[in-house]
Amino acid sequence: MTHISTTPITPTQLAVPAGSYSGLAWLDQGLVLQASTLQPPELEQLWWINLESGSTTRLAIPEDKQFQYTDYYLPQRLPNGLLGFRTKQSNPNLKTGAADSEFGLWQFDPTTNALTPLLQPAMPQDLSQHLRFSLAPDMQRAILSDGGYLQSRLFWWSADTGHEPLDVGLGICQYVAWSPDGATIALIGSPDTAGSFGALWNVRSNLYLMDSDGSNRREIGTKLRGIAGLQWSPDGRWLVVIGYFDGFDNQLWLVNPTTAEWRQLTNTVGDYQWPAWSPDGTQIAVIWRKPAEFAPNDYVITVDVSGFVK
Repeated sequence: MTHISTTPITPTQLAVPAGSYSGLAWLDQGLVLQASTLQPPELEQLWWINLESGSTTRLAIPEDKQFQYTDYYLPQRLPNGLLGFRTKQSNPNLKTGAADSEFGLWQFDPTTNALTPLLQPAMPQDLSQHLRFSLAPDMQRAILSDGGYLQSRLFWWSADTGHEPLDVGLGICQYVAWSPDGATIALIGSPDTAGSFGALWNVRSNLYLMDSDGSNRREIGTKLRGIAGLQWSPDGRWLVVIGYFDGFDNQLWLVNPTTAEWRQLTNTVGDYQWPAWSPDGTQIAVIWRKPAEFAPNDYVITVDVSGFVK
């Protein structure tokens, strides 16, 4: 791992007002934002962002009328260009005071508003409710994480065999990303587990690459903290990673997976999360949490990386 000195890029803040934001996906049709409504029942919804005005329009996703509430999580651009996400569909249970919920994985075509199940056969419910996933380009295989913060489980998924446990020697691994050419999988995680959320402070993470069959795992970055995102560029030449080595504020890093060179893109105080590459690979959209502000204090920004990736 080599740090390459670069001049930090000044991000562009979009006109989207402050909110409670938890996910981004950049499709050919535009930028999709996961946002909490902040009003009861405080649902997580998906919205189009108008990049010029900053206005938002809710995606026209068909809803199952059997359920009163639907939350949408983890929006991402799928290899076929459609939108993938996880859902939580709920009905209030008047007897228990809780909600009866079902979890699912879906792909949505914004040109036709068609909604179809993703990753069939369906995932077990205990896995689907926190699942993070990345699909191979042929969309017949995926690598999955159950999203555990203190200890994680990884799985292979395939259309033929369903899900199977995967042991890569990591105790915690929340972020996985399959390269656009299908040859390489990137993972950020730690060999260690944590007994409590307080103990996570002492757990440092590494950036790994491995071949598409799980072999040849190697480190290309070590001792990271504050991990909040991992994505391949559309051409597969770069990785964007959010985290920090020293200090307290995570930053955007551009990583060359071939040379293990790291370039720090930003130095702004605050927290970044959920990077999403533009389809042409020249920009990265990120959610940025502004410090010293009461919630909601999340903003959407873009970083122009055309000078690095050309």
